[in-house]
Amino acid sequence: MCLVYDSTSSESFDGLQYWVDELQQQANAGTLVLCVIASKVDDTEHEEVSIKTATEYAKKINAQIYQTSSKDGTGIQKLFESVSDRLHL
Repeated sequence: MCLVYDSTSSESFDGLQYWVDELQQQANAGTLVLCVIASKVDDTEHEEVSIKTATEYAKKINAQIYQTSSKDGTGIQKLFESVSDRLHL
């Protein structure tokens, strides 16, 4: 499951835990594959959530972390390749 937050919004990042809790309640133990995706990483001027903070959170929930930008394409290819590899597609 991919959990996306806006790196320019701490509120968006703070909301991830709700979804993690919800997914963990619904999934069978040990079957949940999570990744945390930072979007808008191109907008460093307005960044509210550091990659360090996001990386620490991802480790805490046993998830991979990806940095992306739909504006300039940063990390998009790597994200799709990594997720498909993890899902054995």
